[in-house]
Amino acid sequence: MEYIAGPIHGFYLACYTVPSPDGHYAYAKVCVNCPESVWEEGIATRKIGAGPFATEQRALDAVQAESRRRLAARAAHMGLLMGHGAEKIAS
Repeated sequence: MEYIAGPIHGFYLACYTVPSPDGHYAYAKVCVNCPESVWEEGIATRKIGAGPFATEQRALDAVQAESRRRLAARAAHMGLLMGHGAEKIAS
């Protein structure tokens, strides 16, 4: 199973699943530009994995959720570094 999502906090996710004897694993390549395929070479700035899960869909959902969580945390961290939201912390 393959899926491309985004933009999410300025990035795209090129996700795919892989079956194994233990269940299904899913991987998300975090990309700056929208890929045409999950199999393009050199598109990923980071790779995130999840699994094993009983179904492909559960694996895909899990890796997307984890990727979104990490990208949201990154966006929040970058906002703090740039001074955005500092007034909320001070109050």
